Amino acid sequence: MDSSDPTVSAVIPCHDNFAQLGRTLAALSVQTAEPEAFEVIVVDNNSSQAGLDHVVARFGEVLSITLVHQPRLPHPFALCRARNLAISLARGAWIWTLDSDCCPNSGAVAAILETAGESDRALMMTGERLFVDTSDVSIEDILESSGALTDAPPVASPSNYHLDRDRRFPAVEALPDLPHPWDMMHGGNTAFRRADAVAVGGYDEAFDGNWGYEDDEFAYRMITRAHAEPVFVPGMAVYHQESAAAPDIGRISEEADRTAMIVDRPNKADNPNWHRVCALIPGYREYKLAAFSAHGVDVTI
Repeated sequence: MDSSDPTVSAVIPCHDNFAQLGRTLAALSVQTAEPEAFEVIVVDNNSSQAGLDHVVARFGEVLSITLVHQPRLPHPFALCRARNLAISLARGAWIWTLDSDCCPNSGAVAAILETAGESDRALMMTGERLFVDTSDVSIEDILESSGALTDAPPVASPSNYHLDRDRRFPAVEALPDLPHPWDMMHGGNTAFRRADAVAVGGYDEAFDGNWGYEDDEFAYRMITRAHAEPVFVPGMAVYHQESAAAPDIGRISEEADRTAMIVDRPNKADNPNWHRVCALIPGYREYKLAAFSAHGVDVTI
């Protein structure tokens, strides 16, 4: 890295949801931070639809953006491999993981830069997720108006236990003084030093192929091995793109190689990632089951 390198590398895995990705890239293109301060790396996890190159190319003149296509994968759930690949290519000292359906607020990069500059310690940052209906929000709307996302109708999201606010509140504001701070570090909006991620071996690719928990386990190693302090950054928010006609809790369907892929999030018994994370993080199983119960979420274990 040299003085011409960006400070932040935004890492975005993607599989097919190009309309949502377009809004996310539009939100990145209207950041208050200087464009030279960050780059964007989009990693394609074997999209089955055409058009990703066109979506990315649209922002090539306003963003420092790189598109990387994964080689043939056994399964498009390959977040860990995608993030590790992007980390290996990143020029920034700080990695910011985003999901392709998470539009950052206009001051997100600036908030990351400010927080990073205030400390020479290892940090792991996270911010709020705001669940909004973007079905009537276009790329042009985001480019032309700062209120396009802030004025989008809120959604009591199935992925957020149908709560009106990010389910991590108010606990997340108490970071780092929580029993399981890694549970606060969702991969859709976290930032950390690239060197620390490399030092702990990056994301565990054994989680690929199934849904969930790879971000918790990665954060656990970052916090316990790299001694990264988990912090909540108020100005680092993302708008999680939803539809008012969302499916029932946690059931996600994607088209992958003409095969419908259904993820039943409450069914922990059949999810290898649930069993893996519980084996790797002491006390995690009991902690999460208590949290599910507190939120009235019925799970199968």
